[in-house]
Amino acid sequence: MENASPITAGHAVLETVIGFMGIAWSEKGLIRLCLPERSREAVERRLFRHGGVSSSTKQPQWVVELIASIKAYAAGEDVDFSGVPVDLDG
Repeated sequence: MENASPITAGHAVLETVIGFMGIAWSEKGLIRLCLPERSREAVERRLFRHGGVSSSTKQPQWVVELIASIKAYAAGEDVDFSGVPVDLDG
């Protein structure tokens, strides 16, 4: 996944075939991935429980691509996540 657009902090809740999942990112990259829950609300509670998650839902292009990849992975497709920027300090 090429990082052509600038990273802005935010979060997203996505519906997959295995449940609702969530991601959060900082200016440096992915900071949180929430495994499937039964509801969007449960995922949002989990995302915000530890702090450091922006309420923004504006998605840079790499996040749009990551969401599509997560949905494909949840549906059973082989996906390479090695290009996803990760913020280990976040």
